[in-house]
Amino acid sequence: MYDLVDSIALHLPTYMLVFVRLTAMMTVLPIFGYATVQPRMRGLIALSLTFIVAPGLPLLPLSVLDSLIGLLVLIAREVFTGIIIGFGARMIFEALAMAGSYVSMQIGLAMVNIFDPSMESQQPMIASFWMLVLTLIFLSTDSHFFLVETLYHNFSLIGLGQAAFPVTLGEVVVDGSSLIFDIALRFAAPALVFMIVMEVAMAFMARMMPQMNVFFVAMPLKIGVGLVVLILSLDMFQVMFGYLYGEMEHIVEQTIMNLR
Repeated sequence: MYDLVDSIALHLPTYMLVFVRLTAMMTVLPIFGYATVQPRMRGLIALSLTFIVAPGLPLLPLSVLDSLIGLLVLIAREVFTGIIIGFGARMIFEALAMAGSYVSMQIGLAMVNIFDPSMESQQPMIASFWMLVLTLIFLSTDSHFFLVETLYHNFSLIGLGQAAFPVTLGEVVVDGSSLIFDIALRFAAPALVFMIVMEVAMAFMARMMPQMNVFFVAMPLKIGVGLVVLILSLDMFQVMFGYLYGEMEHIVEQTIMNLR
C-alpha cells in the first residue's frame, strides 16, 4: 500500500505537467480546439496521451512540489509552451478565415455574417465556408495525425520545465503573422482580381452611359460574379492544400526549435 502511494507521489509532478501542456495545446490546435469539441472530450484525449507520453520521460524530483511559487511557475511555463506550439499550427486556418473576410468585403457580403459554431462567433459567410472545406480536406487526407504527432513528439524536443523563450521567438511570431497575410492574399487573389476588373468595367460603363444607375446594377452583379469565381476557384484548394500543409509543418517545427 505504501509502495503504491510512494509510486504515485513519485510520478505525480511529471504526469501533471505533461497533462497541463497537452491540455493547453489542445485548446489552441485547429480541429481539436474548436468549440464544437467538448472540453470533456479534449480533457479525455489529453489524459490518454498523458499516460502514453509520461512513462517515457525522466521523472521530475518531488522537490518541485515543495514550493508553491516554483510549481506555479512550472505550470505557467508549460501552459505558454503548449499555447505557442498550438498557435503555430493554427496560423494556416486563421489565414484562410482572413482570406474569406477579404473576399466577402469585396463582393458585397461583408455584412452577411453567420454564426460559426467552431469559433462560437459571427464569421463572414465565405470565411466559414472556406474553413469548413479546409477542415474536411484536412480530415479526409489524415493530415490531423500530424497534430497528434506534434502532441506526442514535442516532449522529446522540449523537456518538462525546459522551454526557453528567447528573443528569436518574437521573430518567429512576426514571420508567422506575415505568412498569414501572404497566404490570405494568395487565396483571395482570384476573386479580388476579378472584382477589380469588374469595377474598372463598371467605371467605363458609367462614363459611356451616364443615364444608367451604375450603383443599382453593380451590387447584384458583383455578388453574382463573385460567387461564380468562388465556385470556379474551389479546385484551388487541391493545389494549395499541399502548400498549406508544408507551411504548417515548417511553422510548428520552427516554433519548437526556438523553444528549445
